[in-house]
Amino acid sequence: MDKKKVEKLIHELLAELGENTDREGIRDTPKRLPAVYEEIFWGMNKTVEDVVKKTFSVDKNDVIIEKNIHFYSMCEHDLLPFFGQVHVAYIPNNKVLGFGDVIKIVDLFSKRLQIQERMTSEICDGISEFINCQGIMVIIKARHLCMEMKGAKKENTEIITRAVRGSFEKNPDLRKEILELMNI
Repeated sequence: MDKKKVEKLIHELLAELGENTDREGIRDTPKRLPAVYEEIFWGMNKTVEDVVKKTFSVDKNDVIIEKNIHFYSMCEHDLLPFFGQVHVAYIPNNKVLGFGDVIKIVDLFSKRLQIQERMTSEICDGISEFINCQGIMVIIKARHLCMEMKGAKKENTEIITRAVRGSFEKNPDLRKEILELMNI
């Protein structure tokens, strides 16, 4: 990202919106935003391999659940935040991720311009492909400021998306058991 170019664009946007760009509270905003955007969008053009460096071998392939992983993302349609929780359950294939690595994968896909439906699938496929697990389920529950601040203007509306692969996809009883374990 060309920080100077972004700074100039933000300055022009503020002026175009009718803001006094010399006003005390606004004066430094164009200088701050490039660093803010770098942080918010750090997952752009990165892969799971960029953030996860190792896996761990296991003898048993028991279900692993990691839930209530908080995330913040930006809606690609309105450039407004959406945020919530990600829940991941998977059955390994003799290889597991560290718990922190699951969080890194969630951050990777949430820290880019996104839609919740795609993000759910990307997290699911990213984990599944990286460790070749037997089955995986990813559920995301989120609030979208694009629905709360504009348009429908309905506060606290939650959107729930789910992606399922492998043995969870093929076995409805297993899916039900996992949903009960997740308390969802």
